[in-house]
Amino acid sequence: MTLAVPVPPRILLLFFLPLVAGLLGQLAAQQRPGESTDRKPGAAVVPPPATTWIAPSGRAIASQLQNTVSGLDRAKKYDKIEPLVERTISLHSNDWRVLFQGARIYAQLERSGYWINGGFRRGDMDRPPKGARRVHSHRRDHARALQLLDRAIRLASIDGSTVDKASFYWEAAQILVGDKGYVRMYELTDLTKLPTLEFHEPKVLDRESVPLTSEGIPQFFATPLSWGEARNDGERLLWLLSRARTLSDEYEAEAEFIETAHLHKAYLGVQTVTENPGYNPQTRRYVDGREETEAMIAGVDLLSKTESIAMVGGRVQKFELPESYNFISRLEEISRSPRYGDYSMLALEELAEIFENRRQYGRAAQYWKLMVQQTGGRSMKDAGSDNGKATPVPSWEEARLNQIVKSWGRFEDVQPVQVGEPLNLAYWYRNGRQVTFTAHRVDVAALVADLLTYLRSDPFPIDPTRISVSKMGLNIVREGGDRYLKEKVSEWSQALEPSDKHWDSRIEVPVPMDVPGAFLVEAKIDGGH
Repeated sequence: MTLAVPVPPRILLLFFLPLVAGLLGQLAAQQRPGESTDRKPGAAVVPPPATTWIAPSGRAIASQLQNTVSGLDRAKKYDKIEPLVERTISLHSNDWRVLFQGARIYAQLERSGYWINGGFRRGDMDRPPKGARRVHSHRRDHARALQLLDRAIRLASIDGSTVDKASFYWEAAQILVGDKGYVRMYELTDLTKLPTLEFHEPKVLDRESVPLTSEGIPQFFATPLSWGEARNDGERLLWLLSRARTLSDEYEAEAEFIETAHLHKAYLGVQTVTENPGYNPQTRRYVDGREETEAMIAGVDLLSKTESIAMVGGRVQKFELPESYNFISRLEEISRSPRYGDYSMLALEELAEIFENRRQYGRAAQYWKLMVQQTGGRSMKDAGSDNGKATPVPSWEEARLNQIVKSWGRFEDVQPVQVGEPLNLAYWYRNGRQVTFTAHRVDVAALVADLLTYLRSDPFPIDPTRISVSKMGLNIVREGGDRYLKEKVSEWSQALEPSDKHWDSRIEVPVPMDVPGAFLVEAKIDGGH
């Protein structure tokens, strides 16, 4: 197929110069009446070389388009990019590589600009004219990219060549996910029209609830037979991933991980409940007025590997995970197989977090231990250590493991009480079997003197933590305020009964003091802090 490429007249002249020169040569070689010629009788006439113009390929046009757009982007001439892309696409609307390049450009465009005199001016301006309004094109650009992808995919499907196809489908999948990520995969982006520009910052989208089928069961993502048969963007994504995997083994591991972690686990996992705005992490309750909801959340630690609770049909539901959608077993397989490379480690991390969300901390600790073993544990270095020497510190994997298996404790906030009233300290702990409390008297006079000095310095703005009575103890601890501490007035110990599930427990500790004053009470749990 010959493609017509618009070229300025000056360039066209260069193309046709050889042809014109050849024609002139032929005319000059012809003998006219009364003219002489140096050609000998019977000598062969050698015709001039023929000149053929070959239209550039779609790959070349796409490459040139990208180079031109990159130059405009560096020059910050963002408002010229879109007209160039649309003009090029209109001239090569039947070449999937050019359409795909257009989609890639729209996926990377500057996302904001100004509405000026009834039109959109893309990009920032040092001095916007009076009346200009800030606008955003996130949704519109994403939809336009998908429109171009849609046509490119349909054209590529009838192109018998497999050259560039695997990377095409793989990058198309990334464009489909776009800026919004995987949070709205049950939506089906409308490709028949473009959204309007937005006069406000695009808000962060919450993950939508899994819809129900007509039979009242969760509608699981399934790979469709074709791009056009997808019921939602999640299935469009699965189809693109399947095409890339079919054409190249290079994408097999990452595609399997994306499908398992970012689709099945992301929509069918317990975290869909705990991340929901209706969930209260302090009380571990989801307020919807249903007793069965409280029972499901309370029993989350009893879930088997084939069960899950998630936001389904707009509410919390418990259900069985079909084998092909069981993200736990699939992640376990990825974590064990060497063919998945680095994704084996990512699968271990996903598994550890899955069981943390289920409050099955013993299982979670097993996966963190595997990660520590494979990374060598203390792999991070603290460059800001004493004496300028780097000191090994626990890796983040070991830190997550320690959060589960080590001993931890903390106080709840306490309010001042009158002398003679009983004082109990609420103390939360994990794993430890004994805690020792120590009380030191606080030099209130020195504390007040420093506070007055701070206020006389006329600070702006005033740090509310410096003048809050309830925060004074915290300031002493954080700022190394040992100068405010006087004699130790009491020390006592308390036996603890930790949960064998590594759960947090709460006790109220009576304070054995009945004297006026301010005191700093510290707790030291055995084997911990």
